[in-house]
Amino acid sequence: MAKNEPDGLEKTVKDNAHSIILGALVLLVGFSVLTRVANKQKDAELKKADEAKQMQEKSNPGAKVVEAGKYTTKKGDTLWSISKKYYQNEYAWSAIANENKLANADMLVEGRVLIMPKVDTSTLPQEKLQEKQVMAQKQVVSPTPAEKATVTGTSYKVVKGDSLWSISVKTYGDGYGWTKIWKANKLANPDYIEAGQVLSIPR
Repeated sequence: MAKNEPDGLEKTVKDNAHSIILGALVLLVGFSVLTRVANKQKDAELKKADEAKQMQEKSNPGAKVVEAGKYTTKKGDTLWSISKKYYQNEYAWSAIANENKLANADMLVEGRVLIMPKVDTSTLPQEKLQEKQVMAQKQVVSPTPAEKATVTGTSYKVVKGDSLWSISVKTYGDGYGWTKIWKANKLANPDYIEAGQVLSIPR
């Protein structure tokens, strides 16, 4: 009897080892199946997202997401000009101002490192659209012989409803002079002026 005990013990150990190995193999196979299923699901989700993106691009060919980054300001930079350089769209200037918590968007120090946020430029006005709007505006407010320049002097106080275009019509008799006023006053956004603001009018 004593002689058979080690054989029985050895058999039990072998059986247990086989069970452990078999259990490990089952676990490995199960893990492999689960991983494969998860990967297929992930691939399906990525494919679906890619298809949605392609559909969006087809419906809106101007869609473009510009990734975040950094920009070091140079002499003469404005948020408007930086936005055009970095995003190829001037209208992202307010996103730069908000991201960097700029108290005065018109005051930029040379050499300052700005954080450039991720921006979807398809949500912003596009340059071609802007040109069309300006042309449409010009057709409406284009000066006639009866609408010559009515304001003289080198300064102008903004009133409610004014735009750089209308101010240019009043001061030069031609709306296209708005760029001179914009540059002379170093405005970050030519579409944003406030009633009561005094603008320099270059002559």
